[in-house]
Amino acid sequence: MNCLCEQYPEAVASGMMNVAQNILATANTLVPVRTGYLKSTLAIEQSNNFQIKVKATAPYAYYVEFGTRKMSARLFLTNSVNQHLSEFSPEITKQIQDLLQG
Repeated sequence: MNCLCEQYPEAVASGMMNVAQNILATANTLVPVRTGYLKSTLAIEQSNNFQIKVKATAPYAYYVEFGTRKMSARLFLTNSVNQHLSEFSPEITKQIQDLLQG
């Protein structure tokens, strides 16, 4: 599998993006909403074929995610990633198989 991933980086990128979109959709349902600003800053960034970032760019996103002394953590991104983590390998495998067959 590792060799195929290196030979078909575009298939890996496509598979990772598909799972990242699922993570983003889940994060959108889990994010706490008071004004909607935090939710509006959720995004996906793919800097290369083998790396994806699902992020919230609101200045206070870190504090909502991990909490403070006075506020408990609301792990909306962490829980979203954990929920979809097992999807990466099957999705990348599927993308490579589709590429080889088509």
